Amino acid sequence: MTGRRISGTLGAGGLAAATALAVSFVYTPATLPQIPLCWFSRISGMSCGGCGLTRAVCAISHGDWRAAWEFNPFGFVCYGVLWLIAALPLIEYASPGSAGRILRSRLAGIAGAALVIGISLLGISRIHGAG
Repeated sequence: MTGRRISGTLGAGGLAAATALAVSFVYTPATLPQIPLCWFSRISGMSCGGCGLTRAVCAISHGDWRAAWEFNPFGFVCYGVLWLIAALPLIEYASPGSAGRILRSRLAGIAGAALVIGISLLGISRIHGAG
């Protein structure tokens, strides 16, 4: 067998995503450490489009889909993305070059842009609703 190598960035991303998923199975939204992650919320007192994503991912890992939706509807997308990123090193190992093709695909670019736009719109609606 020839030595197959995974790039450092791909491996680190996969490890980070796998760690985030593991943590989401350990903690429920109620037992998460109370560490303020959002600088926007700390400064303004309003929720941004990303607020609630951590709690949503933890809720999904525990099968509480209703709570996940209420925390942040984009939690479901982020959960899927975490699983994909965690799997990319394995995909690359099994089929060299395939992870790069996935990441450079038109679909990945469109999906990434749609996610950024969607979370931005959610943030705008949260801010508008707070006023």
